[in-house]
Amino acid sequence: MTIARPLAWIVLALAIPLVAAYVHRRSQRHITVGSAILYRAIASSTARRRGPIFRLRHPFSLALAVAALLAGVTALVDLRRPNDHPHDTLVILDTSASMGASNTAFGETRFTEAIDRLTLELANLGPGDRAALITSGAETRVRVEWTHDLTQVLQATEGMTPSGSSDSMALAFALADAMAERSLDARVVLLSDGVGVPPPRMKRPLEYAMVGRPGSNLGISALALRELDGFGLCEVFLSVVADDPDVVEVDIDLRVDDTLVDVIPVPVRPDGESGYLHRLELPDGQRLHATLGLHGRDVLAIDDTATVARQAGTIVRVLLITSSTRSFVADALRTHPRVDLTIVGPGEPTPTAAFDLAIVGAELQGRPLPRATKLLAFGVDPTTVGLTSPGPVKDPTILRWSFDDLRFRFVDLTTSTLGRTWIVNPSTDVLSLVDSEYGPLGVSYRFEDRDAMYLGWNPADSDFVFQVSFVHLIGNAIDWARHFPVNDSDTIDAVVPAEESQLDPRPSISGTTPEMLTPAQPTSPPLARVMMWLALLFVAFDVAFVPVRWALYTAVKFVRIGVPMLWGKVAEALHLPWFRRKREHT
Repeated sequence: MTIARPLAWIVLALAIPLVAAYVHRRSQRHITVGSAILYRAIASSTARRRGPIFRLRHPFSLALAVAALLAGVTALVDLRRPNDHPHDTLVILDTSASMGASNTAFGETRFTEAIDRLTLELANLGPGDRAALITSGAETRVRVEWTHDLTQVLQATEGMTPSGSSDSMALAFALADAMAERSLDARVVLLSDGVGVPPPRMKRPLEYAMVGRPGSNLGISALALRELDGFGLCEVFLSVVADDPDVVEVDIDLRVDDTLVDVIPVPVRPDGESGYLHRLELPDGQRLHATLGLHGRDVLAIDDTATVARQAGTIVRVLLITSSTRSFVADALRTHPRVDLTIVGPGEPTPTAAFDLAIVGAELQGRPLPRATKLLAFGVDPTTVGLTSPGPVKDPTILRWSFDDLRFRFVDLTTSTLGRTWIVNPSTDVLSLVDSEYGPLGVSYRFEDRDAMYLGWNPADSDFVFQVSFVHLIGNAIDWARHFPVNDSDTIDAVVPAEESQLDPRPSISGTTPEMLTPAQPTSPPLARVMMWLALLFVAFDVAFVPVRWALYTAVKFVRIGVPMLWGKVAEALHLPWFRRKREHT
């Protein structure tokens, strides 16, 4: 009930002047007569009585008018049950890759189940309800704004295919909060399998409707390609995620464009992610495609393939400043097929030529920095390369590193003992790449118009050089310094994230409540509409009652006066004796 509506009170207050109009006493009429003597005599012989102050006239008309007024007020107040009031329902539909997982053997997917749930949700809304739709997956955006036309919501889902990840679901939650601000009682419903969905941070309660059934799956979660030389030698890194304990190995077909180049057997770790590095020669082509071979049960097909664009870079000119020409860094650079290496010892002057990458592995001893686009420093005093430091420490523990950064691709620092390591003071001008309990060990920053990276440990003083991660780090530094041709059509990679391939639906998500379907609306018309028609009917009947009342009044007068007069005329005409005696008596 919404009896607090101001307009309803204003209309109800009209009852006071309405009733007053029917009960107020009219003023006496003044009639001009020839003489007032007779009226005074009558008045003196008759006891004078005071009439009532108020006199009710036309009670039936008053009853109709009051009934019409009350019906109109009821229509404004809308005395309905809470579930009879219009509802606003905002649906967040998950369209990420995991929603494409099969639910049954008949080709139905989690996404089709979500569409069925959406259809049921909309079917439970009434004619006055509104709905809106937000989708989140490869693209997160508002598909349908608040609308009374519920068919628009279903039409917006036609032609959609699940793709992408749930990483942008937080944006969908923020959009839903902003849209819910424009509604007094909006419900927000999430239709998802919960895979990769973060806990929501919303002002409005979020109802979670889980879709999907558990199923085993195997998929490619990572594909990376590194061109090693100009003759086609490449390194291909593959990562396979498994949710099936029965699969121990899978074949992966590698194709360049439409040409099959190799079939790689990849060992699979049950219920986890497995990485595999393969070196091979690839023919000319634009893209590398990886496809899983037959591996038994699989409920998600989109992660069985992955694509990466090939990027043929140029030769990288590298200057290495080192105290030993036979260092691990120097040997790693010599073996790289795309490196044009120049080595400078401690006492040698710095070359004046320009380089793509300058690697500082020894103290500069007052010499100027070389001309280079990129700068990498290993284990030197941070103050010589534009940083500040509290000093070195011994064998720090690495707490975090930016494993998703290009320069740390395929690099694992968890098992390394670094030895003597410099700590860098954090500031707003540097981005921490490697953190320890003492502070940053590696940072990225700008120094004298160069993109620079500083690592506080010397590879020669640690066991890092005995791990394959060291070779990857040097190779990543070369890729960082390479110049790639800009071609947007060739730089789009297509790999399903690992979390989208682990398909067990989540029965609940922290911060949400189970979905409560909106109760079906009654088939009878809303009370407001009925009362409005009654009010109009009462007013129409009251207006029509004026001529009806006049006709009744005329009929009564005719019966009381006209009929006796007519009968007298008839009796006189017929010379009835009883009428003559009555007339003589009168």
